[in-house]
Amino acid sequence: SETNVVEAYVYESGVATEYLEFTLDGENFSVNKPMVNVNIVISEGNTNTTSANKNLPIAELETPELENHRFDGWYSDEACTVAFDFTAPITTETSIYAKWVRQYSVTIYGDDGETVWVSEKVDVNTDYTPTLPAEFASGKNIVGYFLESTFENEWTEGSPITEDLVIYVKTEDLLSKF
Repeated sequence: SETNVVEAYVYESGVATEYLEFTLDGENFSVNKPMVNVNIVISEGNTNTTSANKNLPIAELETPELENHRFDGWYSDEACTVAFDFTAPITTETSIYAKWVRQYSVTIYGDDGETVWVSEKVDVNTDYTPTLPAEFASGKNIVGYFLESTFENEWTEGSPITEDLVIYVKTEDLLSKF
């Protein structure tokens, strides 16, 4: 006897929500909802596998978190060069890769060594120029940025960030210049 397969989609509000295959094999009739594996690679050694209905796109994934990193999108290749298309139907087993950008902490103290002027995360290798809150620098001239509270080793503004960084700002009163 001959086997006949009919493909069908179930629609809700004009959007395909299910893909089904109806099979008639002689006197036997079956309905199959074909599924494919989707591997969601969050980071090295951290992969979640889920099933998706074949021939349908999958819903946009939630934004994951990874300590000391900034999430930079979902990609269809391991090198994270091709953005994943959440509108394209999934037809075979698929892997989706999270792209991450390493970040470092930058903490900037005022010249008292205790008052935190800035505390932020900065992407690795960013040429960093601090933006100091106006209330901290009001009435003051910035003499320089230093790597310790004793103001011995100067840090160069615009240097790339390659590790967690603590900066001390040395200031002088503008009135003391007159």
